[in-house]
Amino acid sequence: MRVLTKVVLAAVVLPVALGSMNAFAGNQKGQNRDEQRPMCQRHDERGMFRSLNLTSDQQNKLRALRQGQRAQRQARMQGFRQEMDKLLLAKNFDDKAAQALAQKMVNDQVDRRVAMMRQRHEMLSILTPEQKTQWHKMSQEKRTPCLDERGHAGYGKGHGKGNGPGFMDDE
Repeated sequence: MRVLTKVVLAAVVLPVALGSMNAFAGNQKGQNRDEQRPMCQRHDERGMFRSLNLTSDQQNKLRALRQGQRAQRQARMQGFRQEMDKLLLAKNFDDKAAQALAQKMVNDQVDRRVAMMRQRHEMLSILTPEQKTQWHKMSQEKRTPCLDERGHAGYGKGHGKGNGPGFMDDE
């Protein structure tokens, strides 16, 4: 009986101990990723606009555009969460309702992407021609290292290798 107790105890303690060591060690490749790739962050676009020496009028217009889109986006997402909660908490799962909600969410994602492009167009229309040129230059400089780090949209080493050349190669 003692041997069985020791085996069960080892089976429980060993994975927990190894998992704890792994958590403390951290993922060396992914650790402090934001510090390693500051130009690849999503919110860097605001920094790009700040470096354009905007007038206070331009700053106010850009702020108003961002705030208007944020409120609309949050309202839509809250509606989707409520619909999903209703589905998940129902007594029986309704496949048709779940598929309809999933399709609605996909359609909304397409609409959001179009709205994002429209908003960016409106934001750029606030800029002077010189500021637009400067923004475009910074945008191109920002994209190049990010694409290289991601392995050109999935190919090569890195996250989401895809089926490109070298996807089976060991690191």
